[in-house]
Amino acid sequence: MTEDEDIARAVKEVDDEEDREEKEREDEAAEGKEKDEKVVYICPRCKSLVGEADFAEDEFSEAYTTGIASKIECTKCGYEGLPVEVDRSDYEKMAKQGKKKA
Repeated sequence: MTEDEDIARAVKEVDDEEDREEKEREDEAAEGKEKDEKVVYICPRCKSLVGEADFAEDEFSEAYTTGIASKIECTKCGYEGLPVEVDRSDYEKMAKQGKKKA
């Protein structure tokens, strides 16, 4: 093998390793996203879905990175305090039941 071939082989190995590492990071990020999407936060008073805008500044990202919910201010009923964490599927069932009662 010539020196150029050795260099080309080494570059290809590095590229392949970088591609594998990038794929692993993407897979881990997708798993984390799926996990986050299984849980939602709701206002304990009016049961409305809590969005990013309802959290105190910078506390929404903290809640999702630490798993600890922070103080919210509900835009629908004015509640200030901790939100309730529920499974998305449970929230969807609750929302359907609420529509039936209305």
